[in-house]
Amino acid sequence: MRKSPLPSKPAVFSVVLLGAVIVVSALTYKPPRMVSASEEHNQGSGIGDEEGSSSSSEETGDGWVLSVEEGLTGHSDRLRVTLAKPGEPIEGVAIEGACDLRWKAAQGEAIEEAVCKDGGLLSPPAVGAWTLESPHSPKLSTKTAVRRVTLGGKAEDPSEQSWRPVPGMLDVLVLRPREEKERGMLNGYRVGTYRPRPRNFSNAYEPPPAFIEVTEETQDFPVSDHFRLGEFLTKDQEDVWPKYLVLDLRLIDLLELVLEELRGKGHEASGFFIMSGYRTPYYNGPGSGGRAAFSRHIFGDAADVWLDESGDGRMDDLTGDGRSSIKDARVIAGAAEKLQKRHPDLAGGIGVYGPRGSRGPFVHIDVRGEPASW
Repeated sequence: MRKSPLPSKPAVFSVVLLGAVIVVSALTYKPPRMVSASEEHNQGSGIGDEEGSSSSSEETGDGWVLSVEEGLTGHSDRLRVTLAKPGEPIEGVAIEGACDLRWKAAQGEAIEEAVCKDGGLLSPPAVGAWTLESPHSPKLSTKTAVRRVTLGGKAEDPSEQSWRPVPGMLDVLVLRPREEKERGMLNGYRVGTYRPRPRNFSNAYEPPPAFIEVTEETQDFPVSDHFRLGEFLTKDQEDVWPKYLVLDLRLIDLLELVLEELRGKGHEASGFFIMSGYRTPYYNGPGSGGRAAFSRHIFGDAADVWLDESGDGRMDDLTGDGRSSIKDARVIAGAAEKLQKRHPDLAGGIGVYGPRGSRGPFVHIDVRGEPASW
């Protein structure tokens, strides 16, 4: 039998070298890390691209990632609350990871453990104003045109002092359902009765499904950078608490935009005096004394306002003519009309009123959904 020839020295060297490479590769090989659907989405969205930020589960440990749609803060980016029914998913908010969070009530000392379900965050089960808290130091990691993201880690045995509000998350106003109203009364507060929507009226005239509860402790609760809950309450039943309110956040968004527009024109505009915000049907009446039976005020999307930086109780002089007149009201109305055209989802009515008796000029602004002017 013919023997196979022995390999040459160069061939032996090549085999040894190849074997060494295989051994080293085996020792240093690491299997590829599986990327979750959420991480794959984040890698293409800019989340974690900022210095010091990350969205990977390896870097957040047992923590969480909270995402809030930027639209919840309005066109103005100044809304500070969102509305929700008790114990239901909060629209526009998503959470991944550990749910070691809690809700703290603005009224009293109530605490509710946060509940996360199906990638979302449920609102607290009780009516009121609530702030989401974390037992460590979460940070707002990313803010884009579509959402803001907050990262947080897990805290071991947190103390009471370690809990703090989650940055980037809006406070939540949990609503009281309309069904709890009996004979026009809600917890001792007289709301009155909403009339059925006339056939030729739009759905904007349907009775509101729920109410915001306002207590003495929450009347100063901020709904935006420049407005508080109590400013929009019906001006009656002073000694009755809690009171109830319907408030369309699109109205607050528009008012914030108008203030910004006025400041851009060189006017001092830190806030409006709200002469009339929400009116209960009981207060508004059947339609008399200049009040429409189906006034937008009873639906919570209207406000009568003037600018009063001087604090004298009358419209400021915005035209520079040394007087407070209907011309100043038209400056505000013009800004509101311009912004409603820019943002069609804020469309609604604009009414200009001149001075009458001891009352100065003012502007009616609403977001009923279709343009109207007078």
